[in-house]
Amino acid sequence: MALLDIDHFKNINDTYGHGIGDEVLIKLAILLKQRFAAENVFRLGGEEFVFLLSSDENDALNTLERIRAQIAREVFYCSDNAKLSITVSIGFVHFSQHMLQEPESFSTMLKLADKRLYRAKEQGRNRINAPEFIHG
Repeated sequence: MALLDIDHFKNINDTYGHGIGDEVLIKLAILLKQRFAAENVFRLGGEEFVFLLSSDENDALNTLERIRAQIAREVFYCSDNAKLSITVSIGFVHFSQHMLQEPESFSTMLKLADKRLYRAKEQGRNRINAPEFIHG
């Protein structure tokens, strides 16, 4: 499970307006859905997205690093001739399929991913913070 947040998104809304901010969110959602199965990408709220990866930890981290780097290189062309670049911070939690069978496990994993996301932001943004594998 990965939790992704756009770095300094408030600055985009404050500088360009909420309409441009909405365009950035839509373009990012399209990019994520092209990279991952559309049914595994969800907007959690604000500028946060959660997505599920069905691979081992190393493959998942490599995929997340590629998407993080792609987003950092991407130019988001918006209305009013706005061209924006963004970066994202990502919190990652790897867990076994067995863990999903436990009551409250999804919300527990989401809380852990959220803690990792905020650590990534504290460490300077535009990065992934991933814990050790959580065994079920």
